[in-house]
Amino acid sequence: MKLSRTEIKNHEKCLNILEKNVLEIEDKLFLFEHYREDYKQDNSSFGAFFTPIELANDFSIETIIYKKNLKILDLCSGIGILSYFTKQANLSCKDIDITCVEINHDYLKVGKQILPEANWIHKDVFEFNTEEKFDIVISNPPFGKFPKKFSDNLPLKTFPFEQNLMYHAMKFSNFGVFIVPSSSSPYLFSRKKMSEENKNHSFLKFKEKMKEQNCEISFNCGLDTSLYKDKWKGTIQVPEIIIVEKNQNI
Repeated sequence: MKLSRTEIKNHEKCLNILEKNVLEIEDKLFLFEHYREDYKQDNSSFGAFFTPIELANDFSIETIIYKKNLKILDLCSGIGILSYFTKQANLSCKDIDITCVEINHDYLKVGKQILPEANWIHKDVFEFNTEEKFDIVISNPPFGKFPKKFSDNLPLKTFPFEQNLMYHAMKFSNFGVFIVPSSSSPYLFSRKKMSEENKNHSFLKFKEKMKEQNCEISFNCGLDTSLYKDKWKGTIQVPEIIIVEKNQNI
């Protein structure tokens, strides 16, 4: 997708901001809003698009956990927008530990400048493994079909990327919040007059796979992502925000 002159000008301003040794809050917010992940690469081939800043702020509502110490895992973290707003939503915590896993070196480099306090790991998320347990795992993963290079690592070979990501992510936490296409959501809510239960056969198969991990998929508190459908860079999206929780009584 060809960028407009204004978009190019704002992206170039982002590059100038990244020359700074220390970024101010205003710098970080400008980067989240105007840094173009598609400036040099075709993100559509990976289904990877950065979360709009307004949606990331809404997303953070579902990440609030009342703990003194909080451990966050962000998979497919991009430049760290979900981690940033999750941290902001949990400022009552005395200590917040963030781990971001991102395969794209350019994104990771920017993310390290925005969130230098996080532990950034340059890795394919499906090769990421740890015995460490996190209080929450978050992600806006690529949607739909996956690049061939991931095929050897996927736990659910015939399922979409975002479903594989959630299945893998719940190994590390009992609670997860994810941005997914409506086809992977238990309810179709955004842009609807009334919410509709997702009875698609492929989703129900995935739901059963998650139950095998003692995981229940539920919907958010009523966040309509269609408000920001035109805010995505290089695409128009109306995904859903969903919650996955592990039944600890089993």
